[in-house]
Amino acid sequence: MTKIKSQKIMPNLLPESSALSFVLTSQDDTEHTKAWDFFAVFDLEGSAPVNTQVLINVIKDVFTHEVTEGLESGSILQTLERTLKECRDAMQKLSPDSVFNAVVAVFKDEHVYSSMYGTSKALYLDGTQVVHVETGKEGNYASGSQKIEAGKVMILCTERFFNKFPPKSLISLTKPILGDDLEELSSAVILKVDAPVVPAFMANYTASS
Repeated sequence: MTKIKSQKIMPNLLPESSALSFVLTSQDDTEHTKAWDFFAVFDLEGSAPVNTQVLINVIKDVFTHEVTEGLESGSILQTLERTLKECRDAMQKLSPDSVFNAVVAVFKDEHVYSSMYGTSKALYLDGTQVVHVETGKEGNYASGSQKIEAGKVMILCTERFFNKFPPKSLISLTKPILGDDLEELSSAVILKVDAPVVPAFMANYTASS
């Protein structure tokens, strides 16, 4: 399985809030044994405070169930779009007037599959160049896939995080971004694909046609 290095950047959560953002990853699930990994960033904003931990737990349960069931049997991009829709619907049951945004990336085999809902961002940082992930857009949804490139940096983030910390600025940061530095709707996860390790006995192997 492709090895992904990840760094989550999230604000400190209040017990109750009308606005929150957070990151979910398969790397945080000790029971995750599948041959793929997921990373997702959510942000929600409504008019009335909700119990943040209850809301996160509900979305986590819906998300992991839908992704796991769907990736075992169907199209990855269709699964991700359906999963984000189910998460949005679950959130609206707890906070009916909330605005929902989310972005998810799944690394499976030799490809990364991305899906976004609303204003969330998926970007590549190539040296000092910022490249938006290529997606096809339909309504509030956008999705696409690309072959994994070792060493490439991918950023999934909320719009508020993107506005405060443009990807190019992340290169020149001299200290970590702490939870205290972030407002409720600023979250991100930074991903980097490790180069595959070549076994020693194959180091000098040259393929022949």
